[in-house]
Amino acid sequence: MTKYILLYFIAISFVFTRCHDALDLSPVSEETSKIAYKKASQIEAALIGVYDTYGSSEYYVWDRINLQDVRSDNHYAGGDDAQTIEMDMLTISPTNSRLRDHWGALYNAILKANLVLERVQEVTDPALTEERREQIMGEAYFLRAH
Repeated sequence: MTKYILLYFIAISFVFTRCHDALDLSPVSEETSKIAYKKASQIEAALIGVYDTYGSSEYYVWDRINLQDVRSDNHYAGGDDAQTIEMDMLTISPTNSRLRDHWGALYNAILKANLVLERVQEVTDPALTEERREQIMGEAYFLRAH
């Protein structure tokens, strides 16, 4: 019986040590961080990513109302969401996750805009004209400031 258990563990260890050779470790997609900003289409996609951060965050959907109108006399926070009521009563605690997520999304947009500004200079694709490069930079500067 001990002989079979020993053979079983040897077989299992052999299988697990041989798996690494069978794995294909090359990237599944063509885009990697090393080559992601070489073509005009790639830097355009990066700029769209900056815009998308503003559009997909809760800021323009709900948090903007919470941080502006709800804190004034124009609206009031209804329901039982304690974090929204904190905003309404101007008693926001340091652990308010809505506020943390709000600022996190905005700083994520700044990070992406900075990346576009840094990498747009490295693009050597002739499809990216100098005029379009300056326009991309202007949009990224605006979005970062916003």
